[in-house]
Amino acid sequence: MPASGGDVFVHAKSNNRGNLFEFAKEFIHKLPKDSICCFEDVYGYVYKNGRDMSGFVDGTENPADEDDRKKVALTTTGGSYLVSVSVEHIYLMHVQHFLR
Repeated sequence: MPASGGDVFVHAKSNNRGNLFEFAKEFIHKLPKDSICCFEDVYGYVYKNGRDMSGFVDGTENPADEDDRKKVALTTTGGSYLVSVSVEHIYLMHVQHFLR
């Protein structure tokens, strides 16, 4: 198959970060040699019962039952897609805001 470019997104969850590291290491080593040009390792966390740094609760409008989730996530071909947003917070601004 010819190279087509693009990204690979792996979402892995564990309560043990050591397990996540081992998984990522094994996953990368099983890919074809020189197939990775860059790698980003991002760890998430839960802040104040699922709120973001501004206090907003995300995900409250997500479909609750399986049928509704299928309606919004599956395409007519049976596949699905992922939308990922990476936001870099300027932490100092948040700290200054909350310390006022």
